[in-house]
Order: sequence, then C-alpha cells, then structure tokens
Amino acid sequence: MIHYAFVLNFFALAQRSISSSILKLLYENGDLNLEQLDQKYALGEGFKHIQVSRLEDMEKLKWIKRDAGNIILLNSGQSTQKFVAFILKIIGLKQIGEE
Repeated sequence: MIHYAFVLNFFALAQRSISSSILKLLYENGDLNLEQLDQKYALGEGFKHIQVSRLEDMEKLKWIKRDAGNIILLNSGQSTQKFVAFILKIIGLKQIGEE
C-alpha cells in the first residue's frame, strides 16, 4: 500500500498533523475543554494558526498566490492536488475536508 505521505516529507506531515497534536496535548495535559485546547494549541495561537501557517507554506511553494484578498490556485498547486487526489483514489481514501 502506498500513501502520499511517503512521497511528501513524512516527518513534516507527522509533525504538523492536527490530530496527532491534539492527542499529544490531551495526553500531556489530561482532559481539556475546547477553550483550553485552543489556548494550548500552537503555543497559544489556537487553531486559526493552522490556516495561516498552511497558506504561508503553500505560497512559499508557489502553489497559491494572494491577490487583493483572494487566494488563487496556481498551476503547480493544481498539479499537486491532482497528484494527491490520484494517489488517494488508488488507495481508496477520501481527502480531508471533503463532505
């Protein structure tokens, strides 16, 4: 079985995984309510930090660009998405965020 994490930098994905970060916070701190979790996530920057961080990374990779408040998918971003979708289809997984 091939997973797209092997194609991309596995350790970067594992380090930035939202689920594993939440599990680690709960393991280290015990039960937390949503407000406490948000205060502890990303060194207190909360979950909004995820979106900002991901967009900055995608812009550096030239997958997107920002123009007058809009986020524009570039050709390299389209190619990356098509590749990920293809690999996920082969192994029968849905992409995170799909309904």
